[in-house]
Amino acid sequence: MSFGGDATDVPPYVDDEGGVILSATIDKFVYASLTSPTEGLDLKSDGDLGAAYNLGEQVKIYKGEQLIQAAVKRMGVEDQDLHISIHSDAPAGSGFGSTSTTVIAVMSVLKEFTNKPLDYYELAELAYKVEREDVGLLGGKQDHYMAIFGGFDYIEFVDGQAIVNKLKIKPSIANELQYSLLLCHTGKLEQSGRILKDQMDDYSDIKLKLDDLKMVTMQMKDHLLKSELGKFGKAMHEVWMIKKSLSPHISSERIDKMYDVARDAGAVGGRVLGAGGGGYLLLFCDFEKKHVIAAELEKMGGKLVNFEFEYKGLKTWRSKK
Repeated sequence: MSFGGDATDVPPYVDDEGGVILSATIDKFVYASLTSPTEGLDLKSDGDLGAAYNLGEQVKIYKGEQLIQAAVKRMGVEDQDLHISIHSDAPAGSGFGSTSTTVIAVMSVLKEFTNKPLDYYELAELAYKVEREDVGLLGGKQDHYMAIFGGFDYIEFVDGQAIVNKLKIKPSIANELQYSLLLCHTGKLEQSGRILKDQMDDYSDIKLKLDDLKMVTMQMKDHLLKSELGKFGKAMHEVWMIKKSLSPHISSERIDKMYDVARDAGAVGGRVLGAGGGGYLLLFCDFEKKHVIAAELEKMGGKLVNFEFEYKGLKTWRSKK
């Protein structure tokens, strides 16, 4: 989950000014496994990546399948017999970066299969190229790095390079932050492509807003390191106000209503995760008012989701079976 800065990692702003992302990973995972007993490429998934076909066949390819095929081609194993199984804890469009994490998971098992000497930065960059260049999906770079490195990160994008700064957050502060946060599904999945296109098309009009977003994100990082969680929560509200102004599609009448109800009930700040448009609403709440806020959101049809911060990042291994 990104607390701030997303939109500053998207071209052309990231190329002109550089971007920053403040993020943390949570215990929602994508799993990928690979074996090689079949003829052709065989994909199986519990989400939108289901297909089974030989590479030479002319079949209808959906976006998810294009991503996997592009990953296989990038890793140079398109002529291999492979069986790839994928499971995701979060649906596409949730704002959790599940699409990018899926690409990372698949490329990681392919890296293990081919023994390619790729470090984490190289793997993230290849996954980014699969999504943005090979398949043509709009978006930034943050999700690939968050999925790989895990934990609390302050990611800087400077001169085309990513720098992942691992933040050493006191366990007591991480626990307090986790308990202060409320995660609620709004009942609608985001449509990030249209939102990101708005941002790219209106770049000259919103550049100063992106400057403000970057500045507030830098302040949020300092608040977190200094254990100033009250100020951190208020900064989340600033981030959301700036984000909403970038595109008319980032929020909706329902999201605005849920956010206003949460604020009236005692939420300090919050934001929709991901590009916007739907998915999950993340709220920073006073301890004593958290249960009241939760009850109000449930009355509106919101679905609360439990989570814990996760620090491990990408893990790949070979089965002994």
